[in-house]
Amino acid sequence: MKKFLMLPIITAAALLMTPLDASAVSYSLPQTEYTTVTASDALKAEKVASLVNKVRRQNGLPEMKIFPLLTKAAAVRAEELSRSFSHTRPDNQPFYSIVNEYGIPWGGVAENAAYGQPTPESAVNSWMNSDNHRKNLLNPNFNYIGVGAYEVNGVYYWDQIFIQAREEMAGAAFPRNFGDANLDGIIDAVDATLVLTDYARVSVGKTTTLNEAQRGNADMNLNGIIDAVDASAILTYYAKSSVG
Repeated sequence: MKKFLMLPIITAAALLMTPLDASAVSYSLPQTEYTTVTASDALKAEKVASLVNKVRRQNGLPEMKIFPLLTKAAAVRAEELSRSFSHTRPDNQPFYSIVNEYGIPWGGVAENAAYGQPTPESAVNSWMNSDNHRKNLLNPNFNYIGVGAYEVNGVYYWDQIFIQAREEMAGAAFPRNFGDANLDGIIDAVDATLVLTDYARVSVGKTTTLNEAQRGNADMNLNGIIDAVDASAILTYYAKSSVG
């Protein structure tokens, strides 16, 4: 049986959030890791984000950026949905408390949740066929997205978290060493090339050439796998930093 939920957009005006200041942003991981994301779930979550941005382009809207820690937060929520399918978390906190736990500032936030859809495509279709979920997906004010997928006994739970944040955050979206895959202190196209090369090796069954520190820096969206999405994020970060 397919079910889905949506919570109306919560804005800064409704919650009296601290004004967003990109220079003061301090991202951090909670002390307790809630869930481990499998490579399969991570790839499905990435696909959902890609499909959402495709739909936004088709409707004349800008793509939302994938926010690494927001992706991590959505993965936590996907696992929580398998235990309690609600916008209220198992500890009775509202869904957006996970965003606050990761130190992510926001001016507006919304969540789409679903379960029972077997593929990223069917999950996105479910949301697009629901007026309120569609409004979240196509809200022009949202510019960052995190997606989580979690499978239990063959049933998938899906979570999307959208936030509205100032574009100045783009340069601060990753901790300082993220992207420095070759550990030379510089984030540039060389790092992206190294990531793509390693991704190609692993894709054909070869062993990764990256050590633990390199993989930690290369995993731009914090989903536990190193792939072309990470390389693209490195290039985006490099391009923004190159023009100041």
